[in-house]
Amino acid sequence: SAIGEEAKKIQALECGADDYVTKPFSMEELIARIRSVLRRTATESEGASTFHFGDLHVNFERREIRIGDEPVKLTKREYQLLTYLIRNAGKVLTHGTILRAVWGPGYEGQEQNLRVFIGNLRKKIEANTSQPHYILTDPGVGYRFATEEKEDY
Repeated sequence: SAIGEEAKKIQALECGADDYVTKPFSMEELIARIRSVLRRTATESEGASTFHFGDLHVNFERREIRIGDEPVKLTKREYQLLTYLIRNAGKVLTHGTILRAVWGPGYEGQEQNLRVFIGNLRKKIEANTSQPHYILTDPGVGYRFATEEKEDY
């Protein structure tokens, strides 16, 4: 029914879908919708070329990380993880969301792998890994990058 179809659309959009396409649709409409999503995501992901928070300095164009004046060497995956958290600073990101975004859809359920990478990243950027300043844990949910200098979580 039309009401049931509308409820499905609303539910999908509220669960995070960017769009909802119903059959039948033309190839031209589908391509236009894909281009629209790509335009939005390209604009969102470009963002600033540098990031500063506390002693942490990131230059995205040069792929350079510093704590104060000291350069920090990250693996490719650690860098991807850190930049994903920074680009979503303040948002609680579930384990699954992070795994899909940084590793890809085949890695869902690999929370232990994520914990290891978060631990390694904290060792490289945090002054005290038992009281992290940048990458905060939301127990049982996931992680978020701090947005204020002294958040206690």
